[in-house]
Amino acid sequence: MKKRWLLFVIILCVSICCSFAWFIVSLSLFEIIKDYANIPAQKQALEDARYLWETTAQDQQYIVDVENIDEEYYMQFIACHREGRYNYLVDGDGLADDMTPDDYCDDFYHHLGMRALFDRIAADLKAGPTQVEILRIEYDPTYGYVRYYETINLACMRGSLLFPGHCINKFSITQYQP
Repeated sequence: MKKRWLLFVIILCVSICCSFAWFIVSLSLFEIIKDYANIPAQKQALEDARYLWETTAQDQQYIVDVENIDEEYYMQFIACHREGRYNYLVDGDGLADDMTPDDYCDDFYHHLGMRALFDRIAADLKAGPTQVEILRIEYDPTYGYVRYYETINLACMRGSLLFPGHCINKFSITQYQP
């Protein structure tokens, strides 16, 4: 009798664990399917915002507040932040207000430019939600520039279990008003 009871408890526990695992997997699959279905609308929003930016605000300057940046630019981010500031004045091409030609930080500043950000969003959308989870992108309705950009690179997360924070991008961008 005791053996049957123990066997029943083991089977019940395995059944509960399998049901819970299936529930988690099905939620993830549902989210991925929903994200794939949303890609055409996100691509259209990107194209509309890029066109609006190119026709109205291409020559403007922006203050990019970097809250988090992925591993590709993390070392440059550490080396290039000025006096403890994490915000940068850049133009559409990523040229910083105090950047000298051939500066070590040139590539980093270019990465923060609006053109590069539009290209990065397009690459994120092309990679899809199984590689890059796009959490939130906001465009300015008047000028089209990216106001907020936050992503998690899932491919990076799989390889960086010790430092998952290096797989997140989080920028807030405002138009510079001199």
